[in-house]
Amino acid sequence: RGLLVLLDMHRLRAAVWPDPRGLWYEADEGRPLEHGRPRAFRLRAAWRLLAHRFCSHWNVVGADLFNEPWGATWGSGRADTDWAAAAEALGDEGLAECAR
Repeated sequence: RGLLVLLDMHRLRAAVWPDPRGLWYEADEGRPLEHGRPRAFRLRAAWRLLAHRFCSHWNVVGADLFNEPWGATWGSGRADTDWAAAAEALGDEGLAECAR
């Protein structure tokens, strides 16, 4: 009782350890760009599913959108590596699914 949960995305597919480039999307998801960013459809779909599934659970308190995207940049403006922009977009999608 009283256990709080933080969802944490470590990998998108069981057979694939995080992308060898250290990014949050796999190479086949990088082109073409969508709204100026890599599509990252696997990660986006996973978070939409998790937001929908766990929205009503009082003890889910947050989400680590992707564990250690070491190949990413922060605020660089490069659409293919800017984790700050990608994380903001992912967060916005999650909040659209579950606003609490």
